[in-house]
Amino acid sequence: MAKIYLSAAAHATDNPTKCPSPCGENTHCNQYMDMVERRLKALGCEVKRGDKSKTGGPALQSRVAEANRWGADLYYVAHTNAGGGRYSMTLCYPSEGSLKKAEVLHRYRQSMASHKVKTRTDLYEINATAMPCLYDELFFHDNEEDCARFHNGGMEMLAEETVKALCELCGVTYREATAPTPSGKPTVKKWQQAAIKDGFSFPKYGADGKWGQECESVARKATVKKRVFYLNKNLTRLVQRVVGVTPDGLCGNQTAAAIKRWQKENQLTDDGVIGINSWKKMLF
Repeated sequence: MAKIYLSAAAHATDNPTKCPSPCGENTHCNQYMDMVERRLKALGCEVKRGDKSKTGGPALQSRVAEANRWGADLYYVAHTNAGGGRYSMTLCYPSEGSLKKAEVLHRYRQSMASHKVKTRTDLYEINATAMPCLYDELFFHDNEEDCARFHNGGMEMLAEETVKALCELCGVTYREATAPTPSGKPTVKKWQQAAIKDGFSFPKYGADGKWGQECESVARKATVKKRVFYLNKNLTRLVQRVVGVTPDGLCGNQTAAAIKRWQKENQLTDDGVIGINSWKKMLF
């Protein structure tokens, strides 16, 4: 069984970013690594993950020591960059074997306009690991447009590209992720509860499970659509369960496409936006 060690960014200070909602480099790299870890395990890889509670030098030292003791086949690192660039980059040790592995990841990195492979020996995790280390700088977190893209479907695309590459490198058969089976209609009460969690209110009746003027008003405001980013995450999860995609609360390309299919199947305008007409069709 392939043994892959995963290490997300663990800076002593969570570097600020230009993400659409408050988010640091450590934070979104761990969200991305959650996806990579979940998929690798589903595909049969043996995975260890660096302790997220440790940061700075102690985190790197403990992770490298753990990976070396474990005898990992591959050590994978995920960071995001700064400095005004507009590309993705994989760093590795300047050996023929490491470069060949980095080139595999380069081949799969299709969702970014530009991707580079560079060698480094001054980064601790690259230099101190007993196994090959691939060190990703996924995108530049000081670029507002790229941050928005990452949090609107880009994270999923990058994670899946990485999983494909790691499977090839470790001799694991890759399979596309299986979409969840679409669920039936949610209840009005569940919809109300999700809306309340997302900051909407039903001041007179609360989540009473009954559709009235308060629900009509909220339904006109509580849209789920592409490029809403972190807004309406609980309502987005509810929609994702209905249309049959992973309920991660982020309305990216896959969710938008699934919404359009569902709307077409239900004789609605297939614009990819869950507004009042779509809510009513979904709830009744």
